[in-house]
Amino acid sequence: MQLDALLEVAVGLVFTWLVLSVATMHIQDRIGSYLEWRANFLQEAILNMVKDRSMLEQLYAHPLIQALSQTDRKGRVKRPTSIPNTAFATALLEVIMNAGRPGREIPIGSMSIQQMRESVRKLKEENPELGRTIERVLPGLDSEGLALEDTIAKYHKNVEDWFDTVMNQASEWYKSHAQTWAFIIGLALAVIFNIDTLNITNQLWREPTLRAVIVAQAQNQSQVGQPQITNISENFEKLAIPVGWTSVPLEVSSACKWPPKAENKPAYWSVDHQCREMSNLPQWGSLWGWIVKVFGFVVSGVAAMQGAPFWFDVLRKVIGFRSQVQNPPSQPQSPTPPSTLPAPVPSQAPEPPSGVKPAG
Repeated sequence: MQLDALLEVAVGLVFTWLVLSVATMHIQDRIGSYLEWRANFLQEAILNMVKDRSMLEQLYAHPLIQALSQTDRKGRVKRPTSIPNTAFATALLEVIMNAGRPGREIPIGSMSIQQMRESVRKLKEENPELGRTIERVLPGLDSEGLALEDTIAKYHKNVEDWFDTVMNQASEWYKSHAQTWAFIIGLALAVIFNIDTLNITNQLWREPTLRAVIVAQAQNQSQVGQPQITNISENFEKLAIPVGWTSVPLEVSSACKWPPKAENKPAYWSVDHQCREMSNLPQWGSLWGWIVKVFGFVVSGVAAMQGAPFWFDVLRKVIGFRSQVQNPPSQPQSPTPPSTLPAPVPSQAPEPPSGVKPAG
């Protein structure tokens, strides 16, 4: 019974964190799309590669990169959130090989080795920092007897590998940035909707009926997939999860006066001029109570950092483990030995063949 209660509490907590994570991702996606986080991270990573903002603008003006951009309803051009390695390598090589060239850019397939050498030489003079990188990405350009097609293919592959390495590092930076914002948003949601992990754990442990309802909701959710958040307030109201702020009216309005007394809980004046006390909060003078409350919010924020896919996978595993505990596989029964051995059958002499008399 104790193990089953612990598993039910675990299911309730994981389900709570799953809903919180989905709400966090929903808000984070909206903020990230509005602020163009992915596009900005990609742009900063490319700027770190080329070391020159004018070259960065030339790269984004290239037809292959420009085709990946989007125009919103207001006519504002949104730069791409991702660029294929092949398109980037072609665009960057053409920008490099046309460095310092007046007039219309020449496609790299129409250039000669001598034209490439001249462009790279000018680029090294104008951008020495990028020039040191180009010497490693485009090696041997000054060598004699280079085959044009083989040289372009080799350089194209080198730029692709360079871009892939930079994007792997940029992905780690973006992941760290996204996790930081997920914690901030998750913590804010925890405070707004009173998603206190420690308080939820306490209530789930004390109320078996509440546990049963939440476990039923969690089992149903694990079968239909991750929850969809359209309205955060409505989604939390539909669930049996013990979240949300509650207040009670007070007969004496002294709790709403400032400064508050240590034995009073935080209170406020309602729109109907009634003093109401926040029953979910500790007393003003309870330092330990406030530490526990804040810690419960922080735990919820840390849980939101892990993401909805992580908690959905954990939820399915916990529910599956609980089902195995409740319904262990039946063991094959061994045959029951008889309680008494059968009585021995008396031996009989074999009958003689016909026509033969027994001796004696």
